[in-house]
Amino acid sequence: MKCDKCGSENIRVWVKVCMYIDSRDYGRLTKKVIAKSTTELWAVDDDKTKFVCGGCNFTWGGDDVRTLYDIISEAKGGKMPTREECYYGMLAYESMFNFDHSNLSKVLTENKERSEFIKDLMLKNSFDMYKGALNKSPKEWLGKNWDPMESACQERRRIANKLFDKVIKKVGENE
Repeated sequence: MKCDKCGSENIRVWVKVCMYIDSRDYGRLTKKVIAKSTTELWAVDDDKTKFVCGGCNFTWGGDDVRTLYDIISEAKGGKMPTREECYYGMLAYESMFNFDHSNLSKVLTENKERSEFIKDLMLKNSFDMYKGALNKSPKEWLGKNWDPMESACQERRRIANKLFDKVIKKVGENE
């Protein structure tokens, strides 16, 4: 097998692997643990096998959809995400930022005490939102309802902007 981009034969194959290990080996995964007879390995999602060129890092195959965590990790490692990954990643983070900012603003501007339970719940919801986003592709996390490439999303945006413009006009008239 050769890389379509540079012709290199240095190809790495990436597969997702499930494994059962003895519970005593949990937390200390080594080659020795993997080699134990009690360990079973098998590939999952054979149709999602990804190939990576060792020469130019060109990737192909698999579902070519990376999680937000994978995108960020590789970007921090000096690899450039695709344009689409940047686009949907930005939209996902903007959505999470707006959600958290709205909640934080509400907490800081309201003159009411919140119980520790409510504070913990708000913190857990924020954590779960980011964790959920990191474990999915940004496009999948956003969903069709918030994907600007979907016509239904654009229609809702057009209606919302129209309503917003009416409110702004009304406020301007009352000043």
